[in-house]
Amino acid sequence: MFRFSSLFKPNIGILKARKDIEGLIKAVSYRKDLDIRKSAIRALGEIGDKRAVALLVPMVENYDVREVAIKALGKLGDKRAVKVLCNMVDKETQGTYCNEDVISATVEAFAMIKDGQALGALIAILERLDNEIIEQSEKANEDVNMWSGAISASWRDGRVGFGSIDFTDQIGDLEQKGVTDARSQLANRLAAATVGVSLARTKALRDKVISVLKQFSATDCGQETKEWQEWWGQNQEEYLMESFEVQMPKDDGLCSDDDYSCGWPGATIPRGTGYLYITQGVVDFRKDARSIKEVEKKIERVKTRLNANVMFSPGTATPILLCEQGARKRRIDLKVASADAKRAWNTGKAPLRATPVTK
Repeated sequence: MFRFSSLFKPNIGILKARKDIEGLIKAVSYRKDLDIRKSAIRALGEIGDKRAVALLVPMVENYDVREVAIKALGKLGDKRAVKVLCNMVDKETQGTYCNEDVISATVEAFAMIKDGQALGALIAILERLDNEIIEQSEKANEDVNMWSGAISASWRDGRVGFGSIDFTDQIGDLEQKGVTDARSQLANRLAAATVGVSLARTKALRDKVISVLKQFSATDCGQETKEWQEWWGQNQEEYLMESFEVQMPKDDGLCSDDDYSCGWPGATIPRGTGYLYITQGVVDFRKDARSIKEVEKKIERVKTRLNANVMFSPGTATPILLCEQGARKRRIDLKVASADAKRAWNTGKAPLRATPVTK
C-alpha cells in the first residue's frame, strides 16, 4: 500500500486512484496544507468506504473543514452522522449568525442519508430561514440609506466611490440619461443588488429544505415513517406556503369584524383561540409587504401619493380576528381559520392565501 513521509506532501490523486483509505485518512491530518486535508476528505466521501465515518464525524465541529466533511458524510450515507449534524444545526439556527453554506451542505447530507432523526433539524432550519427572509426584506431600506451616505461622503474631485470601488462611470452614465439625482438612484440600485442576491440565496435554500422534506414524506424512515407521514399530512401546508407577519394582541383579543359585528366592543377572544379571516385583499396587499414595518412604509407611500390621511380597516392590510359567531356569519372554513389563528398567536405569522369560504 502507498505511504508518504511526513516530509512530503501526500498525493491525493494517487491515493484516491488506489483507494488507499488508510493513506487518505492519514492525509486528513496533514497540518501543513489545508487544501490537501480538504481534498483527502472529499476523496474519502467519493470512494464511499464506511471506515472514514468515525474520522469525519468529529470534523463537523472543525470550522476549517466542516463544510467539506459534511458533504463527504452525506455521500457516505451512514446514519452515525445524523446526531452530530442535528446538534450542529441546533447551534446554527439558535445563534446570531447562520452559515447558509454549511446549512445547505447539511440539508444535502440529510437528503442522502435519509434518516428520520433529521426531520426535526430540517423543520428548525425552515423556521430560521423564514425569519431570515423577513429580516433581509427589512434590511433593504436600511441599505439604501447606507449606500446613499457612503456615496455622498466619498464625493471628492469629481470621483465617487466606496473603499476601492469607483462608481464615477456609473454616475456619469445615469446623468447622461437625464437622471436628475444620479447618486440617489445608484444607491437604490446597489442596495437592491446586494439585498437581492442575499434574499435569492436564502429563498433558494428554503426551497431546497422543502424539497428534502417532500422526499422524507415518501421515504422509509424506519420506526418514524408512520408518525412522520401523519405529521406531514397535517402540517405540510404551513411549511410549504408563504407567510406574512401579523401583530396579535399581547393578551386576549376582541372580535374585529365591522361588517358582521357581534356587538360593541366585540366579543372577547381568549389568547390562542379565535378564527383568522384572511381576505384576498389582504393577500394582494401583503405580497410585497411581508413584515409589519413594510406594511407601515407601504401605507405611508399610499398616503403620500394620495396626499390624504387614508384609514385601512381590518381586512385590507391585516387579517380579521373573529369570534365563532362572526366566523359562522362569514361562512368561512372554521377548521382552517382556527388553525390559522392558532399559528398567528404562536408564531406571529399567517399564510399568504385567502381563507376558504364554505358553500
